[in-house]
Amino acid sequence: MTLEYSPARRIVFLGNCQLLALSQLYQRFAPAAADEIINYFAPHEVITANQRCVLEAADLIVAQRLDMPSRLAGGADEMSGLKAVRHFVPLLSGAFLWPYAGTPHPRNESLWFMPAGPYDGEMSDLYLNRMIEKDVPPEDAVAEYLALDIGRARRLDGLRALAIERQHARDAACGYRLADIIARHVQDEKLFRTPHHPERRLTVSLASQLFQHIGAGDQAIAALHGTLRTSPFPRTELPIHPAIARHFQLTYANAETGYAIHAQGRQTFAEFALHYMAFDWNRELEEGIALIGHDLARAITLLTSGLASSPRSAEGWYCLAEAHRLAGDLPAAEAADRHAVTLDPTEARYLESLGKTLTMRGSWDDAASYADRAAMCDPGSAAIHALRAHVAAGRGDFAAAAACAQQAAACDPSDPDILGMFGDVLVRAGRADDGIAMIARAVALAPGKAAVHFALSQALASTGRIDVAIEAAARARVIDPDHPGLPQHIAFLANISS
Repeated sequence: MTLEYSPARRIVFLGNCQLLALSQLYQRFAPAAADEIINYFAPHEVITANQRCVLEAADLIVAQRLDMPSRLAGGADEMSGLKAVRHFVPLLSGAFLWPYAGTPHPRNESLWFMPAGPYDGEMSDLYLNRMIEKDVPPEDAVAEYLALDIGRARRLDGLRALAIERQHARDAACGYRLADIIARHVQDEKLFRTPHHPERRLTVSLASQLFQHIGAGDQAIAALHGTLRTSPFPRTELPIHPAIARHFQLTYANAETGYAIHAQGRQTFAEFALHYMAFDWNRELEEGIALIGHDLARAITLLTSGLASSPRSAEGWYCLAEAHRLAGDLPAAEAADRHAVTLDPTEARYLESLGKTLTMRGSWDDAASYADRAAMCDPGSAAIHALRAHVAAGRGDFAAAAACAQQAAACDPSDPDILGMFGDVLVRAGRADDGIAMIARAVALAPGKAAVHFALSQALASTGRIDVAIEAAARARVIDPDHPGLPQHIAFLANISS
């Protein structure tokens, strides 16, 4: 059943991390989402009185189809008496690749900067948990695990057949087609990062089918396919036992494969198992990353110390670069950025970060090179194209800047900052009317944002429209009288008009 879009729908997404990701993708890609009220609730949480009110007011509830009904998604008491249309989405599972996953590490704990803990159910191994409980030395436990005939111990072929059968059943109950993708591609393509964190192919297929079912429109589906280059799920991967990789003849996994473990860098299965047995993980690095938005000095201290233990953590160097950049230490930021890019030269975020730092240092040519490389790695990133536009403008090539800004706006037409930047470079490229119209679109999208009113005032002033420029500046001042550059601009306008 395909639901028709109706203005200002109230939608509630209910389910695990997969439903959270779907709610975020819907808000990002569906034009209708701008007019709708969207909420997400996790099924394991106790429903509060306010959440119950949200459920009662909902027009559509997007819930998760599991093998066993959950308290919310399965229609228990909390779901009774609701007026909302219910649409079910099938759980995606690759658990047959990790037959011992699901039970957290015995010492796992929730931390303020890592609520699920370092070794939660998605990053767990019951076989190793049993070894820990028996106080088996880590090296002995890992050696025994690697020698285990896991194909026989876990009956892997039957486990896979049952997993595909259950996926087919969930698909059929919801009107989706996902099981065949798993069966067809799992041998030759990494489809999951952890048992329930799918990679791009499955994520795009799941989201596309959801969009179609709930009336998001072809435009949203096309944008999703054209723009989403990586999975939205956490980058952390659960290593696959080498014997399982051999059994299923996986082309992308073996004993030497390195897996991304949080921000610590890559570990083979054996390395991961040793760290897991010892409950060894880089707390300083993880906490330092979380502190960047709260305590820069402490973040830099922890990141520096954490990287001494995990020097091959590209994510750690990338985050240290961000911290140094925010602290105003651009030479240190550039050095950290270059470490990250050296360790992973194909990660668009790292290339973009180095381009941003070089831009701030005025190294326009080098910045352009890294920004262009970032765009090649992730051509659907609005932020990267916006950086390219900024670099081109810095080099004085406003025509190129306008072209890059147009690409950025095409990737994210709802971002007022990008539209404002696009309008600014259009004005500077000699297309004042087009630029002012573009900035006016940004103002319409974010009327409470001082920056867009300020940008409009500057654009109007550059074309001699002083009266309306003064009006736009006055609106910006009401919103944020201390916005950078605004007081000087208002003084400039007052001087001209006097």
